Formats: sequence, structure tokens, C-alpha cells
Amino acid sequence: GRVGDPIKISHFDQYAVSKTLAEAIIADSGLKYWVSLRQTSMAHLGLHEIVDPISFHSPLNGVLEWSTAWDSGRLLANVCEESVPDSFWRHFYNIGGGANSRLTNYEFMEKTYGAMGISDLSKVLRPNWFATRNFHGQWYTDSDRLEALVPFRSQSIDDFINMLKKNTPLHIKLVGRFAASAIFWRTRSLAKSPGGSLHWLEHDETSHIDAFFESRDAWRSIPDWDAFTPAQPSRTPQFLNHGYEEKKPRESWTLSDMQSAAEFRGGRFISDHTDDAFKQYNWRCALGHNFTMSPNLMLTGGHWCPTCMVDPKCYADVARHSPFFAQVWQES
Repeated sequence: GRVGDPIKISHFDQYAVSKTLAEAIIADSGLKYWVSLRQTSMAHLGLHEIVDPISFHSPLNGVLEWSTAWDSGRLLANVCEESVPDSFWRHFYNIGGGANSRLTNYEFMEKTYGAMGISDLSKVLRPNWFATRNFHGQWYTDSDRLEALVPFRSQSIDDFINMLKKNTPLHIKLVGRFAASAIFWRTRSLAKSPGGSLHWLEHDETSHIDAFFESRDAWRSIPDWDAFTPAQPSRTPQFLNHGYEEKKPRESWTLSDMQSAAEFRGGRFISDHTDDAFKQYNWRCALGHNFTMSPNLMLTGGHWCPTCMVDPKCYADVARHSPFFAQVWQES
């Protein structure tokens, strides 16, 4: 994926809602020097300290493009330098480590668990503890763009794994190597805690079961490790249609461009003129919501109706009217 693709928030992901709304506030604030750096998953040495049932919300065969904590920190320092070009500002960027940092979640777990002394995931985890859907991870087609403007990368994911091996405390490695059963029961207990996948199933939390597994029957059909097939997603870039001429400079956008872009999103451009990509204008979505938004936020940020955008329950209706959103929507 890339910036400008439709914003599609997972069910129950209030964190994503808050980030999306906050990004819109900054982008349409009128500030001249702002930037939205969309942080991907961050690899850091405290991974073994994370004890949170949200760990089971990520599908094993899902994907993420990682960035290390050091590279992300270096980026934040570098954007404060006077050498940053003016063209950098008032844009949206995906932070990612590039091609060498694109892994499936299963691959990442194999590497990190291995670095911490656990060579066989089947001894400490079960596939049906992990969601099979409702997760927003992706690899980026545009993360190199940020590196070209403000160089910050110095570590691949393999560099991080080597660092993790050297810095994981010895007692953690010993437990992983000689007490895998203890880790299994501890991890299973975490999955049974509130917010965990097994907790939803034990307490018949149907809305969560349906969101993350499609149904209880679908969960029952998840194979164990002996039948698990690690995914090998395509690494060929695929570009979604954003509904406007992307090579056209922002200062050259016209009324016709706005009208066509709104129609591609199933809505209408209500204002009768446009002369500033950063000024807020009036729009109406396919479901009848009126709102104001700058063309820059909509076209380069991928935002649209702020009511529909943060409500996954209406996504099916949106997709039926919006060719733009339909590109990222699949009916259950």
C-alpha cells in the first residue's frame, strides 16, 4: 500500500480512530510546516517485555514492514535539520525499513523467538490463538520515498535480530530453551485474558469472534501446526487508483479535478470553486454526510468522510457506492 490509499480502520481499533482524526486536525490546521509520519511496527529490544493480549490480533500470515526503534528515532532527529527540503513538508509518509524489512508475521515471530532461545514455535504457541482477519498490516510501495528525502535507515531487520540475540538476557534464553512448556501455559493464559482471542471464544463475544475469525465455525477450522502453510505473499507492487491525475502538482488542481475525485469516492464536491490545496472546502459523501476537508488531506492523505471513515460498520455500504473504497473492501 501507499499513502493516499483509502483509510480503512479495523473493527474495535480505537487507537487507529484517534490517530486518523488527529492527523486530519494537523493536516487541515493551516500550519505551513507540518508532516505526518505514519509509523509502522517498531522493532526494539524490549519485545520480550510485552505482555498484552493484543499480540493475538495479528494473523500469522499477515504482513508488516518493520522499522527499528533506532532508525525511527534517527528520522525524527533528521527532520529537525535545516537541510530538510521545503518539498518535504505538508505531506504524508509511511515509515518503513524497505524491502529487507518486509516479513510475514510468522517469519518475524520465527526470527524473534529464535533470537530469544525458542527454536520451535509449535512448543509455545497454537495457530488458532491468532486472528485470521481484521488486521491492517501491509508492505509499502512508497516507503523509499521518505528515505530519499530524509535519509534515516541504517539497520535491516536481520541487523536487529542479531542485536536482539546479543542483548536478550541469559535467563530469558534459558527459559526459552529448557522450559518451553512454561512459556506455552503462560502464553495461553494471556490469550485467555480480557482482550485475548481465547477469552472471546470462552465468553462467546460474538462481535469479536466474527470480526477476527469470521465465525466460530471458521475458528474451529484453523489447522494446527502440522497442516499450517506459511504464506508467501507477492512482492510485486500493486497500485490503487486514487481517482485523480497524481502527477499533477497540487497547485494545479482544478474544480473539475475535485468533482471527479469526489465522484470516484461516491460523493460530491459541494463548493463552487477551488484555489488552494490546503484550504477546506465542502463535500458530501455517498451516505449523505456533509463535511469540510482540504483537497490535500483527501487526495494525498487518503481521507474522506470523517463520519464513515472511522465507522467500520458502514464500510460495506461505502464500498457499494465508492469505486475508491471498493478497491480495499471484501465482503465476508
